[in-house]
This record gives sequence, C-alpha cells and structure tokens, in this order.
Amino acid sequence: MNGEDIFSIKRQTQRDDSNAFGTRMGENYDTGFGALNEKFKQMYAVESGNLYE
Repeated sequence: MNGEDIFSIKRQTQRDDSNAFGTRMGENYDTGFGALNEKFKQMYAVESGNLYE
C-alpha cells in the first residue's frame, strides 16, 4: 500500500460520513446540509444584528 491509497481511502470515508450525516438531516446530503446552513445563517444574523431576507 502506498501513500495515495491511504489518502483515497480517507477521502472515501469522509464522503461516506458526510452522506450519512446529510441523510439524517434531510432527504439527501444536499437538503440536509442546506437546512443546517440555514440554521447557522439565522444564528449569525441574530448575533451580528443583520437580517437575512
């Protein structure tokens, strides 16, 4: 096994983790991450005093 194999396995593992997280959050990774991102935007808006339209 060379270094490239280790990195490609690590990338695949991270992708699997991200997809599993996204699936728990919503129908798929995109909607799950999008919903989470909206929550952070709302939290930031409250803290900074900016209102997102």
